[in-house]
Amino acid sequence: MRTFPYFRAVAPLVTAVGLFWSDTGQAAKVPPPQAGDVFLGVRVTGGQGAGESYLVNLGPYSQFTNGGSVNLSALGNLGADLSGKYGDDWHTREDLSWGIFGRSGATVTTLFCSKHRPSTEVQSTPWPSLGTPARDSTGSQISAVWEGSIGSYYYLEATTNSPVAAFQPNSTLASSYEKQVATLGTTDFGSLSQWTSIEANFENGVDGAILDLYRIGSTGVTSPGYFKISAAGVVTFTPSGGGGGTPTLTVNGSLTAFSTTQGTPSFPQTFTVSGSNLTATVAVSPPSGFEVSTDGIGYHSQVTLTTSSGSLAPSTVYVRVAASASVGALGGNISVASSGATTQSVPVSATVDSVFQTWASSYGLSGTNALGTADPDSDGFANGLEFSFGTPPNAGNAALFKSEKSQGGVLFTFLARAANEVSYQVLATPNLGSPGAWTNAGVTITNGPATPTPPEGYTRKQFTVPATGKQFFRIEATILNP
Repeated sequence: MRTFPYFRAVAPLVTAVGLFWSDTGQAAKVPPPQAGDVFLGVRVTGGQGAGESYLVNLGPYSQFTNGGSVNLSALGNLGADLSGKYGDDWHTREDLSWGIFGRSGATVTTLFCSKHRPSTEVQSTPWPSLGTPARDSTGSQISAVWEGSIGSYYYLEATTNSPVAAFQPNSTLASSYEKQVATLGTTDFGSLSQWTSIEANFENGVDGAILDLYRIGSTGVTSPGYFKISAAGVVTFTPSGGGGGTPTLTVNGSLTAFSTTQGTPSFPQTFTVSGSNLTATVAVSPPSGFEVSTDGIGYHSQVTLTTSSGSLAPSTVYVRVAASASVGALGGNISVASSGATTQSVPVSATVDSVFQTWASSYGLSGTNALGTADPDSDGFANGLEFSFGTPPNAGNAALFKSEKSQGGVLFTFLARAANEVSYQVLATPNLGSPGAWTNAGVTITNGPATPTPPEGYTRKQFTVPATGKQFFRIEATILNP
């Protein structure tokens, strides 16, 4: 009879299996876990097997990040262990749950954990990112289970069916998996993890107990794929974007109708986009007249959302009417698209009023009284002129501009809208009886005095005409977007 001596040597998982196996059938210690290893934990809340949890070292996290298949045959016969401890019906027990956990990093802690996945087609909502103190605290709790004090995985004996699996007596010690995930009043692996539960139970069989794997590090949260376990206890890993997962986009939130004035962007609204099993980035494209943003600061005609390992964590998209939008009704669908996924559409609509319409509304004008040709105050000046020269349309006005003698001529002063709203031209004629005789007066309109302060939306303008000869002058105003 030949027996291999027991010793602890740092070695890769597969080669370590032979070092800890004895042909006498005598139980051997599990291999020493390494930083970066990912563990499977199984527990029950009552009934057969309630006194012990089941821990399995699945190997380094890195093997799950290459986007391809992962060979987990070295795990051994987990099904025999599970049936022997928890009964042949273990894979249909509502009170039996499994979860995935792990950590790596000596100076910067990176965490690995699972979350119940609704189906093979739909990824779970990713866990939130964690700051350094939270990751360090959670990581220390995870370490307690696999390499901590007496009772941790490090000190356990391997089962006869798997060289990397062991049964752990439940206890109140930090090294107990059951304590870390089943303590009432706190989240899994301590109060800072924000993990309400890393587990899934088997109430709906193995197809209802799929687990997404998440990596939580200094750069955020990513998911390389998900785990399933068969009724025979065979664990499989499916990378994101392949092996049966359909690329899926999910949109949450809707948009109410926008309204704004031409030249002024509207206030933004938001919706969120998430995705799973994606093989490409996500493009968000609004219809003409709208623009989108990922930060609410910089707006564009299209934005691209970047995925990580096939997943897109819930991402906020900001939407607004662009300042360049045309006057009138706008509408259409915002397209959310990624290669291979069903394109999602977010309906969007808006009303863009002209500056004149907004001005008329501010004076309470409506219906025919709000038309540019209307004269609701009967002062002889139509609304279009009152708007162009800054006089109220609901109170009589004697004149639209002022004139006074100045050195060498006559100074005309008037209120004017911005150049992109109304254009102004000074015309002249020597004979009022000839309508076609009005021609450009050849004078320059300049900025007038800043005081008194002009009404909002206006500036004071002026021009001077020479006091020579006989001339009649008029200011012609053209509203560019009535």
